[in-house]
Amino acid sequence: MQLGLVPSVSANYTSVQFKDLPALRTSAADPYAIFEQILSKSEDIPTDLIQAIHAIGAGSSPWIQLANYLMRQETKGEGELNY
Repeated sequence: MQLGLVPSVSANYTSVQFKDLPALRTSAADPYAIFEQILSKSEDIPTDLIQAIHAIGAGSSPWIQLANYLMRQETKGEGELNY
């Protein structure tokens, strides 16, 4: 039985930017699906993406790590969110 409380989201996340995160969170997007699409378009995995995945495995919020990763990508490593 499906209650329909959370909409089924199957979007294309290949062009997600830092500014898109609030809307994605309120629309019940899956941060793991976003990471999966980022990984699938990468031929080699960037070090900062590996660090984000390690932090998620250590218990950090996937949304915070996604925000950190996107901010680093958009600012070429000059900016980082510290939570």
